[in-house]
Amino acid sequence: MYLLPVTTYFDYVQAGKRWTKWTGGTILLSFLLGTPQSQKAKEGQMSVNPWVEIRADGLTREVSTSQSDPADIVRKAGAALGPNDIVSVGGKTIEIIRVEERLILVDTDLPFSTETRVDAKQAPGTSKVLTTGSTGIKRDIVKITLAGGREVGRETVFSQVVQEPVKKVVATNPVRSVNKTAVARGQVIPPGIQASAVMTFETTAYTYTGHNTATGLRPRVGLVAVDPQLIPLGTKMYIEGYGFAMAADTGGAIKGKIVDVFFETVRECLVWGRRKAKIYILAP
Repeated sequence: MYLLPVTTYFDYVQAGKRWTKWTGGTILLSFLLGTPQSQKAKEGQMSVNPWVEIRADGLTREVSTSQSDPADIVRKAGAALGPNDIVSVGGKTIEIIRVEERLILVDTDLPFSTETRVDAKQAPGTSKVLTTGSTGIKRDIVKITLAGGREVGRETVFSQVVQEPVKKVVATNPVRSVNKTAVARGQVIPPGIQASAVMTFETTAYTYTGHNTATGLRPRVGLVAVDPQLIPLGTKMYIEGYGFAMAADTGGAIKGKIVDVFFETVRECLVWGRRKAKIYILAP
């Protein structure tokens, strides 16, 4: 299409109308030519509008302004901006999103471990809790970031164990395999003990004497004195009411069918006293 030269502003506008009508478009010629009627707002700024809606802290306010920078408009309206606040622009609306940081304490349970100890004095296949375990506590100082009242970030800035966990201790006496041959011979044995012989002995008790045993071992629970003519030193056995033991010592008064069992204290020796007990010689 051919247009006559535009010589006046009126002619300019009329020519623009004719161009728009001819093309059927909706874009003004003045915008294409960069005329004062329409200009694109700068990045991050609002087009100048006498009335702008400001939303902050749950309130909405309309203000008249000639400013184009959203931050300047908010300040002119008397709304305070924090150092981390976000100014969001949408059309004729400016929204202030409050951003804040808080410190909170977070406690976490620390699991406890379990230790199992073998106790030959217990009946085979049984267990007993010596120490009840308890969880520990780990305390964290956590910085959370809130935007508009919603959590958007979380960071641990300090961590400390304020209570150590206490381990659980369990004493147990594991079950041994049953000797079916011994049962067939009519030997009555505790469940789970594999015995090659069963005898009834007189038993006594002793404690520390200041000397090692006849085998050179330091006295401890589980070592007993025997008559080596009947029970060779080094023989492993199970003593009814005492538990698993090994023949490791001798004594002038230990002759014949007598076994002297060791305890840590005199009180325990007195409680044991003198008694008859079945002795199960364990199979090698």
